[in-house]
Order: sequence, then C-alpha cells, then structure tokens
Amino acid sequence: MPCLEPDKNISGEAKRIVNILSNANGLEKQAIAKETGFNLPLISRKLRELIEKELILENEGKYSLTDKGKEALEVLNRQRES
Repeated sequence: MPCLEPDKNISGEAKRIVNILSNANGLEKQAIAKETGFNLPLISRKLRELIEKELILENEGKYSLTDKGKEALEVLNRQRES
C-alpha cells in the first residue's frame, strides 16, 4: 500500500510514523519500529516512501519531518478534528 492513497490521505502506517517523528528530534529506524510496533521491513518501505514524498528526511541514520511533513501533519490533525 503506498503512503499516499488515491484520495491523497496518508496511509495509516505512514500517519503513525509521521506522528511519532513529530514528537522527536530525529529517530533511528529501530526506535521508530519500537514506537509503532511495526516490523523493520515495513518501516524501511514506509520511510522510503515518505522520503520520496519529501515528508521526512534522513540524516546520519536518523529520520525527522521536513517542513512539508509538518504541514501534512497539520492537515491530518485538522481532518481528525473534523
């Protein structure tokens, strides 16, 4: 399942990753897996997809949100409140 579904919403797995990264100053892949409960292969796929969508970036093995990722998180949070 791609991170962005046909209706432009981010998949459930990607949302969890984005939410976890919003509360951290960069997490390693293993920490993301621990926080989400997802296995490492799934985390790796979702991180690649989120990087391709420019929602997160990787720096020295740590992942964090980009400005575009922060904007996407705000949209997701507004949708959740509606």
